[in-house]
Amino acid sequence: RACAIAKDEHGILLNAEALSLHPTRLSPKLMGVYPTITLPPTCLGVSLLTASFLEKAGATYLHGGVMVTRHQHEMKIASIVLGFLESLALKKFNCFAPEYMRNALANKIHELEEGPYQENTYHAMVLVRLRGGEWHQIDPNLELSGAFLFKESHSKLNEYYRTLDGLKDVAPGLELAADIEAPGLLSIIAAFLQVSEPDMLIASVNLIGMLNDCSPETMANEVFNEVVQPFFNAPRHKEFDEAIRSIFDRRIEEEEGKPTVLRYHFERVFTKYVLKGRSSAELIATWEDIGSFTESLCAIRFLPFFTLVSYITVLLQSKQDYEQHQTFELGLPRHRIGAAVLSDFGSHYDFGLSPGFWLNTWCSLVPISETLPLPAHTRRQQIMRRNLLLHTDSRKLTYLSSAGIIAESLPDY
Repeated sequence: RACAIAKDEHGILLNAEALSLHPTRLSPKLMGVYPTITLPPTCLGVSLLTASFLEKAGATYLHGGVMVTRHQHEMKIASIVLGFLESLALKKFNCFAPEYMRNALANKIHELEEGPYQENTYHAMVLVRLRGGEWHQIDPNLELSGAFLFKESHSKLNEYYRTLDGLKDVAPGLELAADIEAPGLLSIIAAFLQVSEPDMLIASVNLIGMLNDCSPETMANEVFNEVVQPFFNAPRHKEFDEAIRSIFDRRIEEEEGKPTVLRYHFERVFTKYVLKGRSSAELIATWEDIGSFTESLCAIRFLPFFTLVSYITVLLQSKQDYEQHQTFELGLPRHRIGAAVLSDFGSHYDFGLSPGFWLNTWCSLVPISETLPLPAHTRRQQIMRRNLLLHTDSRKLTYLSSAGIIAESLPDY
């Protein structure tokens, strides 16, 4: 039901751009009764309904605020992986990319670095522990609900719950920042590149001989068979070999005749960065000029790396492998939901609640960050504001939404 409530009458997922984040969307009465939803709730409203059900069911659960989604985290990792591609190719494989490929790589890195901040908003979700002891994430608004995959994650969440529950009488507004590590495909790709050896990429002299002998009809196949496929199939460590094969040897679609993932992404980059809108025959005809031949030679040797760039780009666009969020704040549901609702109303109607109020009531980074830009009139307010700023800046784990606010406030001190 929570998943259905988070969608419009056509079954399309609602987002912050579709409707105003007005606090009336927190009211169960105004939402209507399932399945007739008259006012779709915000993510906080959905989490409130979910928590109400879990409370009635006597479940063990926590309320959370998402600091960094798994997708945001993977974009950061991807920017790091792509950031060392050019230097790795040059230093380890003596492979120098043409300028237009280096520019394309730089643009993609910049896009990935900026990407996480395009999803820059506070977001609520719920975690529940089932009878078997596994923790599940419930986040209908981002369609990210399911069990955490690793035993270590469940152990961490049990520890967080015991801490919060043990201090509920003296610190009901306590927040814990949780970072749930989970090795993803990008970590595998990064390790795969690090253990690659120079002889896994075709040498320039061998490639020159191959290109001089190839015909337009066989060029793409020869480049794939002699340059790209050997790089990915070369034996490294058993775990990497199996992981890479499981990624790139499967077919794009489960139909006979469909290309493998590796072939699909090779063809994309071969067409875009080697042929550049020309046929194979037209490309070969340009090789009478030594500059054009050298550029094609460098581009073809760099294709294994750009095949990875293509795969990573499509992977991030599809948002696969991101069932659980990466980093979040956790608190006891009753207090956290009440404080979050008050914070929503305060932000929308400008109650003027002081930074000191939030520090004493709810030590989440949400209200702390939102009150940092407020003017501090009295000496006591100035000191409180400074302490809040230092507290927020010193936190290792923080909302991406807080970064800009902190950066703007820091020069004042």
